[in-house]
Amino acid sequence: MKKYISFILASFAAVLIMTGCKKVSDVTIPPAQAHFCNTSTTTLFINDNTQPYTFKVPVGVTTTSTVDRKVTISVYSKTAVEGTNYTISKKVVTIPAGQALDTTSVLITGIYAPYNGNKRKDTLYLVITKPDVTPSDYNDSLTVVLRGPCFDGDIDASALDGVLGVYNNDVETYKGGSNSPYGGLTIKSYSLTSATTATITFNGIGNGGVIGAINLGDVPFIYDWTDPNNITLSISQETVTSQDAGVAIGSNPNKYTLVINATSGSTGTLSVCHGTGSIVYRLGVYDPKTQQVLGYFSGDFATTFAR
Repeated sequence: MKKYISFILASFAAVLIMTGCKKVSDVTIPPAQAHFCNTSTTTLFINDNTQPYTFKVPVGVTTTSTVDRKVTISVYSKTAVEGTNYTISKKVVTIPAGQALDTTSVLITGIYAPYNGNKRKDTLYLVITKPDVTPSDYNDSLTVVLRGPCFDGDIDASALDGVLGVYNNDVETYKGGSNSPYGGLTIKSYSLTSATTATITFNGIGNGGVIGAINLGDVPFIYDWTDPNNITLSISQETVTSQDAGVAIGSNPNKYTLVINATSGSTGTLSVCHGTGSIVYRLGVYDPKTQQVLGYFSGDFATTFAR
């Protein structure tokens, strides 16, 4: 009986040894692959020209080596130009022998001048290419967004709060003629209508401008920033006012009033980042008795405004 038990124990030990050897033989050594060591997308805000705004691009390799290895980076962009919008310290990184990471060599620095107006945003695409090390199949590309501190195409409800209030530097023109400065144009309220549109209510349009002292009341405009390169501001609907049309047409025994409406094609704009903008509109004459618009003046009115 004892010999039988000893045989079982010896057999069990042999199985353990054989199993342990199998585990060791199954260890996989990963191939050498180069990769970026951060998230796939990052944003570099270029706020002012008091300091360089630089992003460090850490580059790594999955294994170490007994020799130096080079990792090559290619940079692409549809709009940004190297030397004009950004600089990059180097595009070929040397990973020293015995190491697997470089965190200081590749520096992307935004150039302030193109982003001074804050309306510009560019995207850089960094891609690891051969020759020395094969690019990783999981993190071989990096997207870097270059932009100023405020970009009108990215505004949301919280940013629109900043446009409310009085604009005292206003200039009105008629038919593109001479400037008529006035003050007191006010943005009273806004209401979001989609992720990139809102209705904005103006008051004080043209009061003290080309015609003189007038009160057109509240006038709604459609603010559309769907296309960051073509942000528009246009009257949303024809608005009949209580303003006596006599201020514009002279004698007014029939008590006509003024009406304001959008132009046939021109639109204004609004920069939330800068607190400036422009509106374009037509003024006409309305008959309260017949509830009909009798006609519009032959040219467009336009107002530029700023804080």
